[in-house]
Amino acid sequence: MKYPALSYYILYVLTYLFALLPLWVIRLKSKLLAGLLYYVLRYRRRVVRDNLTRCFPEKSEKEIGAIERRFYRGFTYQVLSSFKLLTYTPAQLCRHISLEGLDVLEQLRAERHPAILLMMGHYGNWEYFSGSQELIKGSGLQIYQIYRPLKNTPADRLMHRIRERFGSRGIPKHDVPRELLRLMRAPYPAETPLVIFIADQSPAYAGSYWTTFLGRETAFFNGTEKLSTKFSLPVVYMDVKRTGADSYVGTIELLHHPQETVPSGAVTEAYVRKMEKTILRDPALWLWSHRRWKRPHLPQ
Repeated sequence: MKYPALSYYILYVLTYLFALLPLWVIRLKSKLLAGLLYYVLRYRRRVVRDNLTRCFPEKSEKEIGAIERRFYRGFTYQVLSSFKLLTYTPAQLCRHISLEGLDVLEQLRAERHPAILLMMGHYGNWEYFSGSQELIKGSGLQIYQIYRPLKNTPADRLMHRIRERFGSRGIPKHDVPRELLRLMRAPYPAETPLVIFIADQSPAYAGSYWTTFLGRETAFFNGTEKLSTKFSLPVVYMDVKRTGADSYVGTIELLHHPQETVPSGAVTEAYVRKMEKTILRDPALWLWSHRRWKRPHLPQ
């Protein structure tokens, strides 16, 4: 783009003005957008239907269709309502997300681990939880989110601003090992890094961990487990549950303690089982439009 700075400011102003709309207007717009994507543009309809029918072969066509429509309504609302992070006050944010199980993080911090790794999924409104730093203010923890940089520079800069507005910090996906090592060697004063990995999407073949997930042979990113093993770091899981039309609670659960001796793949397997349980509670809240099973399991 010829003028990326100007493009960014135009995009920012337009997004900010949209974020000033009341939630009921955003919900109405998201329903209209969902109808457009589902019935007219048929955005990834084939991918969503194939994913659902293969994962839930016991469900009827009517049941699959109901999950599909709920997914599109939830997905469009998740995207549009995430822009509200630009205008929410801390009090407003806390009406939409809450955290339980913080004692797990407090205990791990008291044990003086150089960092804590948190695994979660693309479930519910995962972007809302980028504001979680507001909920743990004063705890001695600092959230770092792993992200994939967008090719569009203005859009990437905007997403940075949205995700970091409440104090979280970002780490580009390709810089994770180096940045994690830097944080552990020279951490910010009185802050333990809490590094978030959204690890439920399709990885590259190299180093993938294969297991059964939702009844299908599935590859998983196992970099979090490798980092945990290499640096002797604890791993926690955040189980997200919808508690209202636009509110979620994230429950922190210990997934692995570095004092435990477990076989290779055990931490990733534990994450997969937790993630599966979260999805089965309410399948429509997961990101079904992703081509999760696009790569076949190749023989070793």
